[in-house]
Amino acid sequence: MEIYKDKRPIDLAMGSDGHGFYTYYGFPKSLSRTAPPVIKSGVIEEFLRRHFFRDTTLPRFTPPRWHENDICRVTKAGVWYEYEIKISRSDFLRERTTKTKKVTQLETDPSRGPNYYYFVCPIHMLRIEEIPSYAGLIVVDKRKHDLTMEIVKRAPKRSQVIVEGLREMIHQAFYYRQSWRINPFDYFEDGAGV
Repeated sequence: MEIYKDKRPIDLAMGSDGHGFYTYYGFPKSLSRTAPPVIKSGVIEEFLRRHFFRDTTLPRFTPPRWHENDICRVTKAGVWYEYEIKISRSDFLRERTTKTKKVTQLETDPSRGPNYYYFVCPIHMLRIEEIPSYAGLIVVDKRKHDLTMEIVKRAPKRSQVIVEGLREMIHQAFYYRQSWRINPFDYFEDGAGV
């Protein structure tokens, strides 16, 4: 078995005395050091909403004549971005089989759908070669108590079409949700917030 020589203690392997097994014996290659961090989709949603605070964003919004967006973002100029959040590799691979109509429309019909389409996932989960030609890739990394994001592959502009009134529809949907007093912690799977 090959060993990485790593003298730093690993949190998951710490003993009661503060020294872990892997501190002295190295880190086995079979345990992946580049495993994607565990980040819930609700936390990524909230992070993107806060990151793009100047634009109109709304999670789980369905624009007219299109499919549900995990995060729908519309700039002041009317440019529409769709962010598809993937928290596991199997979720990403299942996309092509379960959402065939949406994938076909994204590949062939630029007049419908968003101007830019991005996949958002934890770091080290996907390779750039796996991303379709119509999409971009944003990776999110967990750093202590904060998240960081990096655009790994820029999404190509799919169309020049500006959907009229999309920002107003998002505002109406937001106020409709607020009028029903939806708990803001419903956006998080574990109910704990950010």
